[in-house]
Amino acid sequence: MCIAAEVDGDGDGDAVILAGSAEPVLDATGADVLVIAAGSSVAVVEAAEVAIESQPAYDATRSLATVSFALARARRLDVPAEPVRDGRDLQRALLAAESVGAADACLQMAREYAIDRHAFGRAIGSYQAIKHKLVEMMRRIEGARSLLVGAGRGWAEDRDGFALAANAARVLAADALDYAAPENIFIHGGVGATWEHDAQLYYRRAELSRRLAGGVEAAADDVAEELFARMSA
Repeated sequence: MCIAAEVDGDGDGDAVILAGSAEPVLDATGADVLVIAAGSSVAVVEAAEVAIESQPAYDATRSLATVSFALARARRLDVPAEPVRDGRDLQRALLAAESVGAADACLQMAREYAIDRHAFGRAIGSYQAIKHKLVEMMRRIEGARSLLVGAGRGWAEDRDGFALAANAARVLAADALDYAAPENIFIHGGVGATWEHDAQLYYRRAELSRRLAGGVEAAADDVAEELFARMSA
């Protein structure tokens, strides 16, 4: 199952005809059924009814595809707007959690290398420039992690609070990974920029992850919209 971007849908009752396309869709090539947000409606369509074309991805560990709906016949679901919003926000929270984990892996990788690598008779981690980079990684990671904890509590207790925390966490987690991934390469020096080293994998994950689920900018817009709404209430 995968959640596609919004497409146009027309139809009566339980039946709906889909048109348009959605990209990038995660794991569409392995799906049997796709769940589609068609405007304010939700529908399910069999994968056999649509055209799924795999996309080359900058992050090779991601499976991405373009899904085309050429008058595909789907079934409309009677789902209120709130669960649809919750599903979108949950997807962003999960991406934020993954980004925090990846950023923390960059921090641990960089720290271990800074301890082991010696230059001019000293571990490079003893130099202030490297210390500042490691501390800044940790600061951004822990800020995002705190928002994720708040989002997790909000899921069970306060869905409106969850939406705000999940989208804010998405923004901060992407920021943490965007900083940690290239700095990890920098701290590793020449070896970090080679194909043989795993540091480049985290950089690729950072560049692609920030563009998924509407992108980090969409999450930031939702945070701003919610805060302005609260100020006006």
